[in-house]
Amino acid sequence: MHRLPFISFYIFVVTMLPMTATFAASPEIPLKEGAWNITLQLNPKTPDFLPIVQMLCLSQNEPVPIPAKNAGCRLLTKEIEGNTVFWVAECREKEFVTRSVGNATYDISKVEGAVQTMTSAVGKETEMRTYTLTGKRQGNCR
Repeated sequence: MHRLPFISFYIFVVTMLPMTATFAASPEIPLKEGAWNITLQLNPKTPDFLPIVQMLCLSQNEPVPIPAKNAGCRLLTKEIEGNTVFWVAECREKEFVTRSVGNATYDISKVEGAVQTMTSAVGKETEMRTYTLTGKRQGNCR
């Protein structure tokens, strides 16, 4: 099996900005707004891939725990059901396309969830990965 570079997913995670302003107003979730320490751990755990850890500023308007500044990334859907946010996002980078389907369940100052990614490139086999998402609120945003 030809493995697509892990860097493509890392760039996706590190560069995806939730674009929730384009979506209709969402119901409130039990999320204490502020700075959150978010960790994504590959499943199953493997020594080849260290967890991805990122500090993010989350709010009621931007509860999707995916950071970023890359114009090649966009949030396709966002839905809130009870305490859980569900989303689909996509990043395009050169010959790679990474689609992410995730969920995050909030309990005021902590979050748990999962992210599944599918990375594809022309002429290569699609690579699928599953990550466990965990996080805790650390304080106020700066």
